Amino acid sequence: MLQGGMTQRKVADTVGTSQSVISRAWNRFRRSGGVSRKHGGGRQRVATPNQDRYLTLHACRNRFMLAVSLQNELQDATGVRVSTHTVWR
Repeated sequence: MLQGGMTQRKVADTVGTSQSVISRAWNRFRRSGGVSRKHGGGRQRVATPNQDRYLTLHACRNRFMLAVSLQNELQDATGVRVSTHTVWR
């Protein structure tokens, strides 16, 4: 659409989004040839999928157990220390 001569504002109205979204996508397209986002940002997970299942199973069996208690149980069982935020998830 932009290559066809439409303005960013008209493209935004047609697609149903803001002009700034179109502007960012257009700049990304011109730089890299595509509009897909980069993946892999953020901090790496400490807990493995098996450890996540362990936490989920124990949380279901002991519904009123505190997150700190679950955290300590996982550490005792696997030797991996995770944050209470990870346990809350």
